[in-house]
Amino acid sequence: MTVQPPGLLGAAGPAQFEFLIHFCGRPSSAAMTPTVHQTIRDLQPWQRLHNILWEGQIRGYAPFGSDSPMVCLSKSPLEHLRWLLSHRQWPPWGLLLRRQTVYDLGGGPVWYARTEQLATLPAELRGWAVRFEAGTNRSDWLHEREWRIPMPPDNPVLQLPPDSVPVILVGDPRWQPTALVQRTVFVDHYGMLAAPGQPRHPQIVDVPNCHTCGPPPYAGIRRTNGSGRSLASCPASTTAAKHQHGTAVQGRSRSVHAATVVASCISFTTTLSERVVP
Repeated sequence: MTVQPPGLLGAAGPAQFEFLIHFCGRPSSAAMTPTVHQTIRDLQPWQRLHNILWEGQIRGYAPFGSDSPMVCLSKSPLEHLRWLLSHRQWPPWGLLLRRQTVYDLGGGPVWYARTEQLATLPAELRGWAVRFEAGTNRSDWLHEREWRIPMPPDNPVLQLPPDSVPVILVGDPRWQPTALVQRTVFVDHYGMLAAPGQPRHPQIVDVPNCHTCGPPPYAGIRRTNGSGRSLASCPASTTAAKHQHGTAVQGRSRSVHAATVVASCISFTTTLSERVVP
């Protein structure tokens, strides 16, 4: 039988995003998958992210209601991601992969299935479904907008593709990964690629502090250069950039977001900075 190569996904719409995030922790109110090893349970989210970057791989575990190991991700546009962090208390630590990359690796969106529908699925497909009920024995996880990548049971480890986009979500702008992250990418607010080198293309998108939540802890999206050194903005440089560049860019109809953003509450605006913060 001939295996067809993966096709290309269509462009993401306004309610979609070209990146999927693998969170390195869960809200304190949500139980962790029982199959996760205790050594990983004992780690803090930033320690898990450190290990993923250092090892270049993500370990898959069987989700609730399934025996098949999976790597789980969330398709959360920036505004929804901010809501997950602020309202659902998701820890702001994770690794983002392009949607196309996840699809090429065999991944796809899960099926939120009613209890009676879920019962009809064979065991080998249970890992692709999440029980969905709003009544007795409630199970409502629609907000996670989950995708999964199936892993082989004998070696449930996802090697990070060398050509994937190394974007990470961090909760502290001072945090430094020790793994080398080789590529960088610029995206617009839909997650679509925006080629660097275009006229007036920003190096960093600075984001003002959230007036509701106040100062640190910070949460945002960051990239690093080949030496592992962070190329991220900070609150001080954000304020300076607002005064220096804010007026000139307010009239732009399409803001461009670099994958280097570190800011409180991910409060994305059209304020741009044309300089890289050392």
